[in-house]
Amino acid sequence: MRLILILLLLTSCISATKVSKNKFNHYLISSEDLELDSFRVIDWMLFNSKKTVLHQGFQVKLNLPLISNSDLKKLGQARGVDSYIVRVGHQIRGASYIMGHMEIPFYRYTRSLRDKKVTGRKFIGVKKTYFQINYRAASLIPRSIHFECPPLFHRLKIGEIKSKAFPPSGQGFILGPLSEKRIPSDPLKFIAQSAIFKGQRSLLGIYYFELAFYDSSRKMVVSNFVRVPDYIEVLREDSVKMLECDNQDQGGKIYRGKPFKWIR
Repeated sequence: MRLILILLLLTSCISATKVSKNKFNHYLISSEDLELDSFRVIDWMLFNSKKTVLHQGFQVKLNLPLISNSDLKKLGQARGVDSYIVRVGHQIRGASYIMGHMEIPFYRYTRSLRDKKVTGRKFIGVKKTYFQINYRAASLIPRSIHFECPPLFHRLKIGEIKSKAFPPSGQGFILGPLSEKRIPSDPLKFIAQSAIFKGQRSLLGIYYFELAFYDSSRKMVVSNFVRVPDYIEVLREDSVKMLECDNQDQGGKIYRGKPFKWIR
């Protein structure tokens, strides 16, 4: 199933993004196809009542520049490129911070059936990606856990959420030695199921997204980060009354009354 979903990212009918080289031997790559595709709020249905719906957070889908296999071979040999990396930022009340990073590979590795050793790799034409930004209560628990009362006294729904555009920048990707940098922590991995960025107890504020090229073997960003032209803003949250949950502790109440044990 994971392979099937990843293969849906193949877009052979779409022309590849332009890759060129300047006189300084820096690779220049257009960011024209980088854009916000869509977003949607993710419901959190509780098991005590079908009418009680909170929100886990929201999902974001991005359109990415499609790099041809031949150009990727050149970029791999020159700068070690084998992935994209997405950076997610949150701005609230004038303060801004980085929520985290997500790695999106350009290749799928093949392995032998007997000993699972890597035998080669297959090019993937990456054109889209997606991920979730969740409330802290929904991002600290396994997806398989079903609650009657959510943890951390979570009672919120997203009341208003919109996408808005930044002023045009015209910036493209530049791959050269001066662009190389490390990120402070290991990135999330793009898999068939949405990667989850852990938000705060409230999701109010602006969420912006940036893209760069990445060398996963060296754990090195090898280009500048280019900002997605549109951002998402959570403008309003609504609180849901749950009187039956007022006496629960921070761990909430699992369906059938089992207490939730925090993973340390």
